[in-house]
Parts: sequence; structure tokens; C-alpha cells
Amino acid sequence: MMTKEELEAKIESYCSRITYLNDCFELHKLMINSQKEYISEINEFPAFYQLAEKSFIHVCIIELAKLYDYGSEARLEKLINICEANQNLFFKKFHNDITDCNTDEIVRSYDIPVDIKKDIEYARNKIENIKEVILNLKGQRDKFYAHLDKEYQKNPSSLITDYPLNYGDIKELIKIATLICNAFYQDLCRTAHMCQTSNWNDINNVFERIKEYKEMKDKEFQKQIEELKKREAK
Repeated sequence: MMTKEELEAKIESYCSRITYLNDCFELHKLMINSQKEYISEINEFPAFYQLAEKSFIHVCIIELAKLYDYGSEARLEKLINICEANQNLFFKKFHNDITDCNTDEIVRSYDIPVDIKKDIEYARNKIENIKEVILNLKGQRDKFYAHLDKEYQKNPSSLITDYPLNYGDIKELIKIATLICNAFYQDLCRTAHMCQTSNWNDINNVFERIKEYKEMKDKEFQKQIEELKKREAK
């Protein structure tokens, strides 16, 4: 059995992990899409760009697999079991008061029922319904991201054929993990986690600073050329 504070900390740890891997996933996609607008800037640091872009998706797959791997100590199923064993810690209902914005008087009160058993069942059903996607996630993790299989090292494209997993699948896995953890957290604390940092896309600032630097250097170069032309004209 746990205390409410211990269970709250446990759920928060899962939410933090989801936030981390979600940021990595979104950053990976952003870096891929940034090639359309910032290819000139990317060419200023191609080795770092390639390493960072691949590292983000690598971390995402590894961490996401831990949430859904039945053999992982950090899997969602374990959190579900913990919540099931500590159902007495959750709210039974939320009480709300609606007040008049002018007088601050309560004009209406009502209760919102909390059904932790229903949310536990919902969580297990959501995981059960994506078993095939989870198997493909684990397959890619085991054969490529965690341990590079010689077969897939020679022919990486066959990995997608054997264990199909697209961006939509990854997004759905992250979404389900977020929904499950937030359902439990809301039942326990009456609040929820965003599971994405507000400045996850600040890498655009890096591209913009490089762009501004290149533009400044181009202007300086053009200025030097113009001055050289003027001297030669004399």
C-alpha cells in the first residue's frame, strides 16, 4: 500500500517520462521538416544535425518501448496495477461551486463522480487494443534501436516491412500513455499534466540565429566587394 503523496509522485514520474519522449519525438519531426526552410542553415552544421535528429527518434523509441514492454519495470501496466491496489486513495467525487462574478455568491453547486475502476478498465482496454502496434514497436526497438541486427544493418528498409511503425502509430502510443496517466492523476489530484514542455520547439531559434548570422556575413561580404570595386574604379 502507498500513501497519497507516494502515488502522486509515482504518477508524476510517468508523466515526466512521457513529456521527455514526446518532446524528443516532436523535435525529431521538427528537424526533419526544418529542411524545407532552413536547409542552408543546416548545411552549416550537417554532422551535428544528423546526430541530433537521429538521437531524438532513438530516445523516443527506447523510452516508449519501456512504457509498453510487458517485461519492463517501468511499464504502464505496472502503474495500472499500483492504482488498482490503492483505489482507496482516489477521490470518489469532485465538488464544484459556480459563483456569480459580480457578487461572488454561490449560484449553483454540483458533484462530479470519479470512477477509478472504470478508468483502470479503460486503461487496460486501450493497451489491449494496440497490441499489434506494441509488438512492432518492440520489434523495432529490439532489432534496430537497442541491438542492431546484422540483417537490418545490411537492409534497413526491411525493418519497416517486418515491423511497420509510422509517425501516426508513435503519436497514438504517446497519446494513449498520456490519457492513461492523466486519468489517474486527475482522479487523485484533480489536475492534469500537459506532457509537453512549452519551449520544446526552441530549436527554431537556433536556425533563426544562424540565418541572421549568415545574412549579416553576406551583407558584410557584399559591402567589401562594393568597396573594392570603388577602389578599382579610382
